[in-house]
Amino acid sequence: MGMEITMPSGTIPFQTSTSHEFPTVANPSLVDRSRDFHVHAHWHTQGSFFLLLNQSAMWKGEVILEEMGAGEFSGGPFITKIPVVGTLANQHFALLVNLPANSVPAGVYRVILKMSLDTSAFIPSGWTPICGFDDMGLVEFYN
Repeated sequence: MGMEITMPSGTIPFQTSTSHEFPTVANPSLVDRSRDFHVHAHWHTQGSFFLLLNQSAMWKGEVILEEMGAGEFSGGPFITKIPVVGTLANQHFALLVNLPANSVPAGVYRVILKMSLDTSAFIPSGWTPICGFDDMGLVEFYN
């Protein structure tokens, strides 16, 4: 799956996927709760915008789960941050967000990956208008 974040200086194409702890399963839409579940994102930045960022800027990947049906999931958040590394105009990144075993109750969930640029270390509001979402579809966590 993929998403694209559009910026004034160009676009950032993202590729995303999910995986499970071994053994690998044939259907990624079914997750055994007793195993870790991972959401991966891979992307490439282009342009001089990223050279201007403070070294404390971080890419933030957050997995959001929306429970389908009668309940509401109140667990998480499941977040991973990695440094922007503002030394190269063209940089490759890979991020893995881990949902530990047994952290999600049994049920069907819509899985969303939110990718954003976290500049809270040097911008008082912490808000940077670089954000994208990838709807990774429905996943069933089972016992």
